[in-house]
Amino acid sequence: MRKRIGILTGGGDVPGLNATIKSFVYRLLDDDQYEIVGLRRGWAALINVIPEADADNSTWILPLTRFNTRAIDRSGGTVLHTSRVNPLILKPEQLPRHLESEKGAMDERGRYDVTAAALRVIEFLKLDGLVALGGDGTLTFARVLHEHGVPIVAIPS
Repeated sequence: MRKRIGILTGGGDVPGLNATIKSFVYRLLDDDQYEIVGLRRGWAALINVIPEADADNSTWILPLTRFNTRAIDRSGGTVLHTSRVNPLILKPEQLPRHLESEKGAMDERGRYDVTAAALRVIEFLKLDGLVALGGDGTLTFARVLHEHGVPIVAIPS
């Protein structure tokens, strides 16, 4: 059975992200036991994907292959784009409409914890693990997911 791995970039845009994405894709596809899914705009993908079979989530998900990652290391930035969204401390203006009914209470700083929604999306996408490339904020939420049992490879940028 093939394993499905999600990869995302979060936080600031730094050199080397595309090369890292390409390296992961090429190495994992060598094994023929993996399918790689790019999650666009970092953790924002995990709160914006609508976990319903008939939902169009193509804005947030990109299957990664040797073909579509072949030349990405020749350009700067990240082909997956990035964001500064952290589902653990989500600002009200970042809350997607479909999560309005389950946002829960705000913390003392006026933010929401939508970790449960992110975990549902991981399950919906049938991800066996995640690769997170980013800084402190990105890796902080990666640790939260790890504590919830999600296998994580964290790469600081």
